[in-house]
Amino acid sequence: MENFKEIESMLSFLDDTDPGIRKQIEENLSKILVEDPKKFFEIFDKFGANNVVFESMTQILIQTYGQELADWRKKDFGKDLLKGWLLISKLLGASIDEATMKNKISRFANLLWLQTNHIRYIQTKAERLYKLLTEKENYEIDGSCSLFLTPECISAETVFLQNKAGGLAFIMLFYLVFRKLGIDSQIVKDRNFYFLRFVSHNENFYLSSLPGDLIIPRTRIENTEDEFSSLLKAKPLSHIYVILEIIEHLIFYYSKKRETHKELLWKKIQEVIDIKM
Repeated sequence: MENFKEIESMLSFLDDTDPGIRKQIEENLSKILVEDPKKFFEIFDKFGANNVVFESMTQILIQTYGQELADWRKKDFGKDLLKGWLLISKLLGASIDEATMKNKISRFANLLWLQTNHIRYIQTKAERLYKLLTEKENYEIDGSCSLFLTPECISAETVFLQNKAGGLAFIMLFYLVFRKLGIDSQIVKDRNFYFLRFVSHNENFYLSSLPGDLIIPRTRIENTEDEFSSLLKAKPLSHIYVILEIIEHLIFYYSKKRETHKELLWKKIQEVIDIKM
């Protein structure tokens, strides 16, 4: 199936009265999703506004990745943040696997350990990790992602294959690297921004993805006149809530873009893993 004319012709038979024909087409679409996910989402982008096409392709996505998200939600209450992030990225058409993500996180953790094993303070480790990513790994820290979360901003493909991170994805990356090193932290939200709270080893500071404010010390937070003083009241987000935050952003994004079929897709995904389940 080399061009969209062939695909369009195939899709035109989805509303055929013969259920066998519909089943065959859906099997072809499922095969495309497995072999070439980007192609699948290109088809969805181009033809998903058609109700019949939307229904079939959404059902395929829910069966393939949505059910995995539901299982992730139920298993250990979604403790594996990396797995949830991977599945969200797959639903955005990302071509990335779990092994790639885990290998990069392990490599960053090992490099940081070699540089800072003799250093006690976590704040110094956080600063070194930022320097390691930006100077040694050539990461681009995208400040615009702190203000508005787009599909590109949150996709694991952007972070782990294109070496670009910002906003919540930046915070999640740091969280996973520090967790690999056995250092506890909490993802928190204040207003519409995300931070990483460190409260162990007699330290109390926040990591920020905001340009110019990487480290926010407790002294600033305790100053009631400081813009970050409200962070003291910020509650930590569970992994499930982090994923639901991403979904909320994606629904809003596609709503603003007036891409109704994508907005409806993400609302269906939201229903699959809603916290009330």
